[in-house]
Amino acid sequence: MMAAWNIFTGIFFIVLGFLVKNFPLLIIDYRMMTKEQKKNADIEGLTRFLKRGLIATGVVIITGYILFRFLQMQHIANWIMLPVGLTGIMILVIVSPKYDHTK
Repeated sequence: MMAAWNIFTGIFFIVLGFLVKNFPLLIIDYRMMTKEQKKNADIEGLTRFLKRGLIATGVVIITGYILFRFLQMQHIANWIMLPVGLTGIMILVIVSPKYDHTK
């Protein structure tokens, strides 16, 4: 059961990465900006950054799960998505404001 959950979570992050790049309106801050703010935001750089970050997070979840299963570390393999997912999201949230040039 945990295998499916880890693989699904990894695939979810990867798909979300591709969606954010192609549909920047998925980014809540971008959707709520005025036209003037949108002109000053580096949306191309932000979507590229988010795409890479989300895909990397998904790949690390999947490969980490497979690696720890191979090394017979079942307990770590079952919980790999929690620290990797949270760390990936925190990095994305902390670094993302550098693409907002309205300040």
